[in-house]
Amino acid sequence: MKTRILVWIIVLGITMLASACAAPVATPPNVTLAQATATMTIAPALPSATPHAPPSNTPPPAISQSTPRDLNANPAEALRAALAKNAQLTTYRAELLVVKDKTASADGTLLYKFAGEIKNQDAHTVIQDSSSRQEFVALNGKLYQRNESVSPNWLTLSDADAKQFKPTEIVIESLNGLIGDPATWQAHARATLEGSECDIYVQDKYATATAFFKTFGGRSEVTPEYIDAQLDQAQAKAWVCQDGYLRQATMTIAYKPAIRPGSIDISLRIFDVNGNIAIAPPALDPQMPQGDATTAVRDAVNKTKTLKSYRFETTAVTDGKQVSHSKGDVQGENQAYTHSQTNANGTDAQEILVFDGKMYKRSSGSQGAWELVPEESRYNFGQAAISQFSQLVGDPNAPSHFNGADIPFAWKGKETLDGVSCDVYVQTQKIQIGAYFEMTVCPDGYWHRGQMTVSMEAGDMSRMLSITGTTRLYDLNAPITIQGP
Repeated sequence: MKTRILVWIIVLGITMLASACAAPVATPPNVTLAQATATMTIAPALPSATPHAPPSNTPPPAISQSTPRDLNANPAEALRAALAKNAQLTTYRAELLVVKDKTASADGTLLYKFAGEIKNQDAHTVIQDSSSRQEFVALNGKLYQRNESVSPNWLTLSDADAKQFKPTEIVIESLNGLIGDPATWQAHARATLEGSECDIYVQDKYATATAFFKTFGGRSEVTPEYIDAQLDQAQAKAWVCQDGYLRQATMTIAYKPAIRPGSIDISLRIFDVNGNIAIAPPALDPQMPQGDATTAVRDAVNKTKTLKSYRFETTAVTDGKQVSHSKGDVQGENQAYTHSQTNANGTDAQEILVFDGKMYKRSSGSQGAWELVPEESRYNFGQAAISQFSQLVGDPNAPSHFNGADIPFAWKGKETLDGVSCDVYVQTQKIQIGAYFEMTVCPDGYWHRGQMTVSMEAGDMSRMLSITGTTRLYDLNAPITIQGP
Protein backbone atom coordinates (compact mmCIF):
# COMPACT_ATOMS: atom_id res chain seq x y z
CA MET A 1 0.00 0.00 0.00
CA LYS A 2 1.53 3.29 -1.06
CA THR A 3 1.49 5.74 1.84
CA ARG A 4 1.71 9.52 1.61
CA ILE A 5 2.99 11.30 4.68
CA LEU A 6 0.82 14.39 5.07
CA VAL A 7 0.65 15.24 8.74
CA TRP A 8 -0.80 18.66 8.09
CA ILE A 9 -3.91 17.11 6.52
CA ILE A 10 -5.10 16.43 10.07
CA VAL A 11 -5.92 20.12 10.27
CA LEU A 12 -8.74 19.51 7.79
CA GLY A 13 -10.56 17.19 10.16
CA ILE A 14 -9.95 19.49 13.12
CA THR A 15 -11.22 22.65 11.54
CA MET A 16 -13.76 21.58 8.97
CA LEU A 17 -15.62 19.05 11.10
CA ALA A 18 -15.82 21.54 13.93
CA SER A 19 -17.16 24.30 11.70
CA ALA A 20 -20.58 24.59 10.14
CA CYS A 21 -19.49 25.87 6.77
CA ALA A 22 -22.15 26.95 4.34
CA ALA A 23 -20.67 24.78 1.59
CA PRO A 24 -19.25 21.27 1.99
CA VAL A 25 -15.48 20.87 1.94
CA ALA A 26 -14.10 17.83 0.14
CA THR A 27 -11.40 15.73 1.79
CA PRO A 28 -8.45 15.02 -0.53
CA PRO A 29 -8.83 11.47 -1.87
CA ASN A 30 -7.11 8.47 -0.34
CA VAL A 31 -5.89 10.35 2.73
CA THR A 32 -6.61 8.74 6.11
CA LEU A 33 -5.28 9.37 9.58
CA ALA A 34 -3.15 6.24 9.26
CA GLN A 35 -1.72 7.59 6.01
CA ALA A 36 -1.22 11.02 7.52
CA THR A 37 1.02 9.55 10.23
CA ALA A 38 2.56 6.89 8.03
CA THR A 39 1.93 4.23 10.60
CA MET A 40 -0.81 2.04 12.28
CA THR A 41 -3.99 3.38 13.91
CA ILE A 42 -3.62 2.44 17.58
CA ALA A 43 -5.58 3.40 20.72
CA PRO A 44 -4.41 6.08 23.18
CA ALA A 45 -1.22 5.42 25.10
CA LEU A 46 -0.80 5.36 28.88
CA PRO A 47 2.13 7.07 30.63
CA SER A 48 5.29 5.06 30.11
CA ALA A 49 6.87 3.32 33.06
CA THR A 50 10.29 3.35 31.38
CA PRO A 51 10.33 6.55 29.35
CA HIS A 52 12.56 7.05 26.34
CA ALA A 53 13.92 10.59 26.37
CA PRO A 54 11.45 12.62 24.28
CA PRO A 55 12.56 14.95 21.51
CA SER A 56 13.42 18.39 22.81
CA ASN A 57 10.30 20.54 22.83
CA THR A 58 11.32 23.53 24.89
CA PRO A 59 9.11 26.60 24.42
CA PRO A 60 10.06 28.86 21.50
CA PRO A 61 12.39 31.64 22.61
CA ALA A 62 11.12 35.17 22.76
CA ILE A 63 11.56 37.12 19.54
CA SER A 64 13.66 40.24 19.84
CA GLN A 65 12.08 42.75 17.47
CA SER A 66 14.26 45.34 15.76
CA THR A 67 13.63 48.09 13.26
CA PRO A 68 13.07 46.65 9.77
CA ARG A 69 16.19 47.06 7.66
CA ASP A 70 17.52 45.66 4.45
CA LEU A 71 14.67 43.20 4.09
CA ASN A 72 14.80 40.98 1.06
CA ALA A 73 13.05 42.96 -1.64
CA ASN A 74 11.64 39.80 -3.24
CA PRO A 75 9.80 37.69 -0.62
CA ALA A 76 8.76 35.05 -3.18
CA GLU A 77 12.37 34.52 -4.20
CA ALA A 78 13.53 34.34 -0.58
CA LEU A 79 10.83 31.83 0.42
CA ARG A 80 11.37 29.61 -2.62
CA ALA A 81 15.12 29.51 -1.91
CA ALA A 82 14.47 28.73 1.75
CA LEU A 83 12.02 25.93 0.96
CA ALA A 84 14.55 24.40 -1.41
CA LYS A 85 17.26 24.60 1.26
CA ASN A 86 15.01 23.14 3.94
CA ALA A 87 14.30 20.20 1.66
CA GLN A 88 17.99 19.26 1.97
CA LEU A 89 17.92 19.13 5.79
CA THR A 90 19.55 16.03 7.31
CA THR A 91 20.20 16.85 10.97
CA TYR A 92 17.75 18.97 12.99
CA ARG A 93 14.84 19.04 15.44
CA ALA A 94 11.30 20.06 14.58
CA GLU A 95 7.97 20.62 16.29
CA LEU A 96 4.57 20.94 14.62
CA LEU A 97 1.63 22.07 16.77
CA VAL A 98 -2.06 22.51 16.11
CA VAL A 99 -3.77 24.30 19.01
CA LYS A 100 -7.37 25.35 19.54
CA ASP A 101 -8.33 28.66 21.16
CA LYS A 102 -4.84 29.88 21.95
CA THR A 103 -4.64 33.40 23.39
CA ALA A 104 -1.96 35.73 24.71
CA SER A 105 -2.73 34.54 28.25
CA ALA A 106 -3.69 30.90 27.61
CA ASP A 107 -1.94 28.00 25.85
CA GLY A 108 -5.19 26.68 24.41
CA THR A 109 -6.06 23.02 23.79
CA LEU A 110 -3.57 20.80 21.99
CA LEU A 111 -5.17 19.08 19.01
CA TYR A 112 -2.10 17.69 17.29
CA LYS A 113 1.65 17.53 17.85
CA PHE A 114 4.63 16.15 15.99
CA ALA A 115 8.00 16.47 17.73
CA GLY A 116 11.09 14.93 16.24
CA GLU A 117 14.85 14.81 16.22
CA ILE A 118 16.34 13.63 12.96
CA LYS A 119 19.87 12.65 12.00
CA ASN A 120 20.17 11.44 8.43
CA GLN A 121 18.04 8.27 8.15
CA ASP A 122 17.70 7.84 11.92
CA ALA A 123 15.02 9.60 13.98
CA HIS A 124 13.16 9.73 17.27
CA THR A 125 9.65 11.18 17.04
CA VAL A 126 6.50 11.61 19.09
CA ILE A 127 3.14 11.95 17.35
CA GLN A 128 0.11 12.77 19.47
CA ASP A 129 -3.35 14.28 19.42
CA SER A 130 -5.88 15.04 22.12
CA SER A 131 -6.37 11.36 22.96
CA SER A 132 -3.35 9.34 21.80
CA ARG A 133 0.44 9.37 21.85
CA GLN A 134 2.80 7.27 19.76
CA GLU A 135 6.57 7.20 20.01
CA PHE A 136 8.89 5.97 17.26
CA VAL A 137 12.60 5.31 16.86
CA ALA A 138 14.05 4.72 13.41
CA LEU A 139 17.60 3.40 13.73
CA ASN A 140 19.88 1.54 11.34
CA GLY A 141 17.05 0.71 8.95
CA LYS A 142 14.71 -0.62 11.67
CA LEU A 143 11.58 1.05 13.02
CA TYR A 144 10.41 0.67 16.62
CA GLN A 145 7.16 1.89 18.16
CA ARG A 146 5.82 2.30 21.67
CA ASN A 147 2.16 2.85 22.45
CA GLU A 148 1.31 1.44 25.84
CA SER A 149 -2.37 0.93 25.14
CA VAL A 150 -1.15 -1.79 22.76
CA SER A 151 1.96 -2.90 24.62
CA PRO A 152 4.23 -1.66 27.42
CA ASN A 153 7.16 -2.75 25.26
CA TRP A 154 8.85 -1.30 22.26
CA LEU A 155 7.56 -3.09 19.16
CA THR A 156 9.77 -3.86 16.18
CA LEU A 157 7.72 -2.95 13.14
CA SER A 158 7.97 -4.48 9.69
CA ASP A 159 10.52 -3.53 7.05
CA ALA A 160 7.65 -2.11 4.99
CA ASP A 161 6.69 0.19 7.87
CA ALA A 162 10.33 1.24 8.24
CA LYS A 163 10.52 2.21 4.56
CA GLN A 164 7.30 4.23 4.77
CA PHE A 165 8.24 6.18 7.89
CA LYS A 166 9.94 9.38 6.68
CA PRO A 167 9.87 12.13 9.31
CA THR A 168 11.70 14.67 7.14
CA GLU A 169 8.92 14.27 4.58
CA ILE A 170 6.43 15.05 7.35
CA VAL A 171 8.29 18.26 8.18
CA ILE A 172 8.85 19.42 4.61
CA GLU A 173 5.31 18.72 3.40
CA SER A 174 3.91 20.42 6.48
CA LEU A 175 6.10 23.44 5.78
CA ASN A 176 5.05 23.58 2.14
CA GLY A 177 1.42 23.39 3.23
CA LEU A 178 1.82 26.35 5.57
CA ILE A 179 3.66 28.53 3.03
CA GLY A 180 1.40 27.80 0.08
CA ASP A 181 2.16 30.19 -2.79
CA PRO A 182 5.40 32.12 -2.06
CA ALA A 183 4.24 34.91 -4.37
CA THR A 184 1.51 35.94 -1.89
CA TRP A 185 3.88 37.01 0.91
CA GLN A 186 5.16 40.47 1.84
CA ALA A 187 8.24 41.61 3.76
CA HIS A 188 7.28 42.64 7.30
CA ALA A 189 10.13 43.02 9.77
CA ARG A 190 13.45 41.71 10.96
CA ALA A 191 13.84 39.91 14.29
CA THR A 192 16.24 37.73 16.24
CA LEU A 193 15.17 34.11 16.63
CA GLU A 194 17.34 31.74 18.68
CA GLY A 195 20.31 34.05 18.28
CA SER A 196 19.93 34.38 14.51
CA GLU A 197 18.66 37.40 12.61
CA CYS A 198 15.66 36.54 10.50
CA ASP A 199 13.43 38.23 7.95
CA ILE A 200 9.75 37.91 8.82
CA TYR A 201 7.26 37.65 5.97
CA VAL A 202 3.48 37.86 6.32
CA GLN A 203 0.30 37.14 4.40
CA ASP A 204 -2.86 39.19 4.71
CA LYS A 205 -6.25 37.73 5.61
CA TYR A 206 -7.24 36.86 2.05
CA ALA A 207 -3.94 35.26 1.02
CA THR A 208 -3.78 33.24 4.26
CA ALA A 209 -7.40 32.13 4.03
CA THR A 210 -7.00 31.20 0.37
CA ALA A 211 -3.97 29.04 1.21
CA PHE A 212 -5.80 27.52 4.17
CA PHE A 213 -8.97 26.55 2.31
CA LYS A 214 -7.12 25.33 -0.79
CA THR A 215 -4.33 23.47 1.01
CA PHE A 216 -6.21 22.07 3.98
CA GLY A 217 -9.82 22.34 2.82
CA GLY A 218 -9.54 20.99 -0.71
CA ARG A 219 -11.42 23.92 -2.27
CA SER A 220 -10.50 24.71 -5.87
CA GLU A 221 -11.76 28.30 -5.71
CA VAL A 222 -11.92 30.69 -2.78
CA THR A 223 -13.50 34.13 -3.18
CA PRO A 224 -13.15 37.16 -0.89
CA GLU A 225 -16.88 36.95 -0.26
CA TYR A 226 -16.57 33.35 0.94
CA ILE A 227 -13.64 34.27 3.20
CA ASP A 228 -15.50 37.20 4.74
CA ALA A 229 -18.54 35.04 5.36
CA GLN A 230 -16.46 32.36 7.13
CA LEU A 231 -13.62 34.09 8.96
CA ASP A 232 -12.98 36.99 11.27
CA GLN A 233 -9.21 36.63 11.05
CA ALA A 234 -6.54 34.83 9.04
CA GLN A 235 -2.84 35.57 9.22
CA ALA A 236 0.38 33.73 8.49
CA LYS A 237 4.02 34.50 9.26
CA ALA A 238 7.28 32.93 8.11
CA TRP A 239 10.82 33.41 9.45
CA VAL A 240 13.75 33.08 7.00
CA CYS A 241 17.01 33.39 8.93
CA GLN A 242 20.52 34.45 7.99
CA ASP A 243 21.63 30.85 7.37
CA GLY A 244 19.02 30.64 4.60
CA TYR A 245 16.71 28.17 6.36
CA LEU A 246 13.02 28.75 6.97
CA ARG A 247 13.06 28.29 10.75
CA GLN A 248 9.44 28.97 11.71
CA ALA A 249 6.01 29.29 10.10
CA THR A 250 2.69 30.06 11.76
CA MET A 251 -0.93 30.34 10.69
CA THR A 252 -3.88 31.64 12.72
CA ILE A 253 -7.47 31.09 11.63
CA ALA A 254 -10.47 32.50 13.51
CA TYR A 255 -13.95 31.67 12.29
CA LYS A 256 -16.92 33.94 12.79
CA PRO A 257 -18.66 33.01 16.06
CA ALA A 258 -21.82 32.01 14.22
CA ILE A 259 -19.78 29.56 12.11
CA ARG A 260 -17.46 28.22 14.80
CA PRO A 261 -16.41 30.02 17.98
CA GLY A 262 -12.69 30.17 18.71
CA SER A 263 -9.53 29.89 16.66
CA ILE A 264 -6.98 27.43 15.30
CA ASP A 265 -3.23 28.09 15.54
CA ILE A 266 -0.76 26.04 13.49
CA SER A 267 2.97 26.42 14.04
CA LEU A 268 6.07 24.66 12.79
CA ARG A 269 9.50 25.19 14.35
CA ILE A 270 12.79 23.91 12.95
CA PHE A 271 15.79 24.24 15.25
CA ASP A 272 19.16 22.75 16.23
CA VAL A 273 19.97 22.58 12.52
CA ASN A 274 23.19 20.59 12.02
CA GLY A 275 23.40 20.31 15.81
CA ASN A 276 24.79 17.54 17.97
CA ILE A 277 21.95 14.99 17.74
CA ALA A 278 22.29 11.33 18.68
CA ILE A 279 19.43 8.84 18.34
CA ALA A 280 19.42 6.36 21.22
CA PRO A 281 18.24 2.78 20.62
CA PRO A 282 15.06 1.68 22.41
CA ALA A 283 15.26 -0.73 25.33
CA LEU A 284 13.88 -3.91 23.78
CA ASP A 285 12.40 -6.70 25.89
CA PRO A 286 14.94 -9.57 25.97
CA GLN A 287 12.05 -12.05 25.64
CA MET A 288 11.14 -10.68 22.20
CA PRO A 289 11.52 -13.36 19.49
CA GLN A 290 14.19 -12.63 16.93
CA GLY A 291 12.15 -13.63 13.89
CA ASP A 292 9.74 -11.47 11.89
CA ALA A 293 6.42 -11.09 13.72
CA THR A 294 4.25 -11.05 10.60
CA THR A 295 5.88 -14.26 9.38
CA ALA A 296 5.32 -15.91 12.77
CA VAL A 297 1.59 -15.11 12.66
CA ARG A 298 1.25 -16.20 9.05
CA ASP A 299 2.97 -19.52 9.71
CA ALA A 300 0.82 -20.14 12.80
CA VAL A 301 -2.41 -19.36 10.93
CA ASN A 302 -1.47 -21.70 8.10
CA LYS A 303 -0.45 -24.51 10.48
CA THR A 304 -3.60 -24.13 12.60
CA LYS A 305 -5.78 -24.48 9.50
CA THR A 306 -4.51 -28.06 9.17
CA LEU A 307 -5.88 -29.11 12.58
CA LYS A 308 -8.31 -32.05 12.51
CA SER A 309 -8.87 -32.55 16.23
CA TYR A 310 -9.32 -29.81 18.83
CA ARG A 311 -11.65 -28.14 21.28
CA PHE A 312 -12.73 -24.53 21.00
CA GLU A 313 -14.56 -21.75 22.78
CA THR A 314 -15.66 -18.50 21.16
CA THR A 315 -17.34 -15.40 22.59
CA ALA A 316 -18.63 -12.21 21.03
CA VAL A 317 -18.98 -9.05 23.11
CA THR A 318 -20.72 -5.85 21.97
CA ASP A 319 -20.29 -2.70 24.03
CA GLY A 320 -19.22 -4.77 27.03
CA LYS A 321 -22.11 -7.26 26.86
CA GLN A 322 -21.71 -10.88 25.73
CA VAL A 323 -24.02 -11.54 22.78
CA SER A 324 -22.95 -15.03 21.74
CA HIS A 325 -20.98 -18.01 23.04
CA SER A 326 -19.97 -21.33 21.48
CA LYS A 327 -18.04 -24.22 22.99
CA GLY A 328 -17.39 -27.70 21.70
CA ASP A 329 -15.31 -30.43 20.08
CA VAL A 330 -14.06 -30.99 16.54
CA GLN A 331 -12.90 -34.30 15.09
CA GLY A 332 -12.35 -34.12 11.36
CA GLU A 333 -15.64 -33.13 9.73
CA ASN A 334 -17.67 -34.11 12.79
CA GLN A 335 -18.41 -31.57 15.51
CA ALA A 336 -20.46 -31.24 18.68
CA TYR A 337 -20.92 -27.95 20.46
CA THR A 338 -23.33 -25.67 22.26
CA HIS A 339 -24.19 -22.24 20.94
CA SER A 340 -26.06 -19.41 22.63
CA GLN A 341 -27.23 -16.12 21.18
CA THR A 342 -28.48 -13.15 23.22
CA ASN A 343 -30.69 -10.36 21.89
CA ALA A 344 -33.47 -8.06 23.07
CA ASN A 345 -35.81 -11.05 23.36
CA GLY A 346 -33.50 -13.04 25.64
CA THR A 347 -31.00 -15.87 25.20
CA ASP A 348 -31.47 -18.81 22.86
CA ALA A 349 -29.15 -21.74 23.60
CA GLN A 350 -28.86 -24.81 21.37
CA GLU A 351 -26.83 -27.95 21.03
CA ILE A 352 -25.37 -28.46 17.56
CA LEU A 353 -24.16 -31.74 16.09
CA VAL A 354 -22.39 -32.08 12.75
CA PHE A 355 -22.06 -35.75 11.81
CA ASP A 356 -21.48 -37.50 8.48
CA GLY A 357 -22.11 -34.33 6.50
CA LYS A 358 -25.42 -33.46 8.18
CA MET A 359 -26.21 -30.86 10.85
CA TYR A 360 -28.65 -31.39 13.72
CA LYS A 361 -29.85 -29.13 16.54
CA ARG A 362 -31.92 -29.22 19.70
CA SER A 363 -32.54 -26.94 22.67
CA SER A 364 -29.64 -26.97 25.06
CA GLY A 365 -30.13 -29.37 27.97
CA SER A 366 -33.39 -30.78 26.61
CA GLN A 367 -32.04 -34.26 25.80
CA GLY A 368 -34.85 -34.35 23.24
CA ALA A 369 -34.82 -35.56 19.66
CA TRP A 370 -32.36 -34.03 17.21
CA GLU A 371 -33.81 -31.83 14.45
CA LEU A 372 -32.18 -31.97 11.01
CA VAL A 373 -31.03 -28.51 9.90
CA PRO A 374 -31.74 -27.65 6.23
CA GLU A 375 -28.59 -27.33 4.21
CA GLU A 376 -29.22 -23.67 3.36
CA SER A 377 -29.43 -22.80 7.09
CA ARG A 378 -26.24 -24.49 8.21
CA TYR A 379 -23.46 -22.53 9.87
CA ASN A 380 -20.44 -24.37 11.19
CA PHE A 381 -19.10 -22.60 14.31
CA GLY A 382 -16.41 -25.22 14.83
CA GLN A 383 -14.80 -24.56 11.46
CA ALA A 384 -15.47 -20.81 11.77
CA ALA A 385 -13.47 -20.75 15.00
CA ILE A 386 -10.35 -21.17 12.85
CA SER A 387 -11.43 -20.01 9.39
CA GLN A 388 -12.41 -16.51 10.58
CA PHE A 389 -8.71 -15.80 11.03
CA SER A 390 -7.67 -17.09 7.60
CA GLN A 391 -7.85 -13.53 6.23
CA LEU A 392 -4.69 -12.76 8.20
CA VAL A 393 -2.57 -14.22 5.41
CA GLY A 394 -2.61 -13.09 1.80
CA ASP A 395 -2.63 -16.45 0.04
CA PRO A 396 -4.77 -17.07 -3.10
CA ASN A 397 -7.23 -19.26 -1.20
CA ALA A 398 -7.78 -16.79 1.63
CA PRO A 399 -6.93 -13.29 0.41
CA SER A 400 -6.52 -10.74 3.16
CA HIS A 401 -8.27 -7.39 3.35
CA PHE A 402 -4.91 -5.60 3.23
CA ASN A 403 -4.40 -5.17 -0.51
CA GLY A 404 -3.48 -8.80 -1.04
CA ALA A 405 -0.53 -8.73 1.36
CA ASP A 406 -0.01 -10.16 4.82
CA ILE A 407 -1.46 -7.93 7.54
CA PRO A 408 1.55 -6.55 9.46
CA PHE A 409 2.03 -7.67 13.08
CA ALA A 410 4.37 -6.75 15.91
CA TRP A 411 5.30 -8.64 19.08
CA LYS A 412 3.38 -7.46 22.15
CA GLY A 413 4.65 -9.66 24.96
CA LYS A 414 4.19 -13.01 26.70
CA GLU A 415 1.01 -14.81 27.79
CA THR A 416 0.71 -18.09 29.70
CA LEU A 417 -1.90 -20.50 28.30
CA ASP A 418 -2.40 -23.98 29.77
CA GLY A 419 0.86 -23.58 31.68
CA VAL A 420 2.87 -22.74 28.56
CA SER A 421 4.55 -19.38 27.86
CA CYS A 422 3.38 -18.10 24.47
CA ASP A 423 4.03 -15.02 22.31
CA VAL A 424 1.31 -12.41 21.75
CA TYR A 425 1.31 -10.49 18.47
CA VAL A 426 -0.75 -7.41 17.63
CA GLN A 427 -1.78 -6.02 14.29
CA THR A 428 -0.10 -2.71 13.47
CA GLN A 429 -2.42 -1.42 10.73
CA LYS A 430 -6.20 -1.63 10.55
CA ILE A 431 -7.59 -3.42 7.54
CA GLN A 432 -10.35 -2.10 5.32
CA ILE A 433 -13.21 -3.80 7.13
CA GLY A 434 -12.16 -1.99 10.32
CA ALA A 435 -11.02 -5.16 12.11
CA TYR A 436 -8.11 -5.32 14.49
CA PHE A 437 -6.43 -8.61 15.40
CA GLU A 438 -4.40 -10.01 18.29
CA MET A 439 -2.95 -13.53 18.13
CA THR A 440 -1.23 -15.74 20.72
CA VAL A 441 1.20 -18.24 19.21
CA CYS A 442 2.61 -21.04 21.37
CA PRO A 443 5.85 -23.05 21.02
CA ASP A 444 4.01 -25.86 19.18
CA GLY A 445 3.59 -23.43 16.27
CA TYR A 446 -0.22 -23.19 16.51
CA TRP A 447 -2.16 -20.12 17.56
CA HIS A 448 -4.10 -20.86 20.74
CA ARG A 449 -5.97 -17.58 21.18
CA GLY A 450 -7.22 -15.17 18.55
CA GLN A 451 -9.07 -11.92 19.09
CA MET A 452 -10.72 -9.67 16.53
CA THR A 453 -12.11 -6.23 17.39
CA VAL A 454 -14.34 -4.42 14.91
CA SER A 455 -15.60 -0.85 15.15
CA MET A 456 -18.70 -0.27 13.08
CA GLU A 457 -21.61 2.13 12.86
CA ALA A 458 -24.86 1.14 14.55
CA GLY A 459 -27.79 0.29 12.27
CA ASP A 460 -29.48 3.60 13.00
CA MET A 461 -26.13 5.41 12.42
CA SER A 462 -26.47 7.00 15.85
CA ARG A 463 -23.16 5.77 17.28
CA MET A 464 -20.16 3.52 16.80
CA LEU A 465 -20.30 -0.05 18.10
CA SER A 466 -17.30 -1.98 19.38
CA ILE A 467 -17.52 -5.73 18.76
CA THR A 468 -14.86 -8.11 20.10
CA GLY A 469 -14.71 -11.77 19.15
CA THR A 470 -12.34 -14.08 21.01
CA THR A 471 -11.54 -17.68 20.09
CA ARG A 472 -9.63 -20.07 22.33
CA LEU A 473 -8.26 -23.38 21.02
CA TYR A 474 -7.12 -26.17 23.33
CA ASP A 475 -6.53 -29.94 23.43
CA LEU A 476 -5.02 -29.66 19.99
CA ASN A 477 -4.56 -33.02 18.23
CA ALA A 478 -6.02 -34.79 21.26
CA PRO A 479 -8.07 -38.02 20.74
CA ILE A 480 -11.69 -36.81 20.52
CA THR A 481 -14.72 -38.99 19.82
CA ILE A 482 -18.04 -37.56 18.60
CA GLN A 483 -21.17 -39.73 18.74
CA GLY A 484 -23.85 -39.54 16.04
CA PRO A 485 -27.50 -38.65 16.75
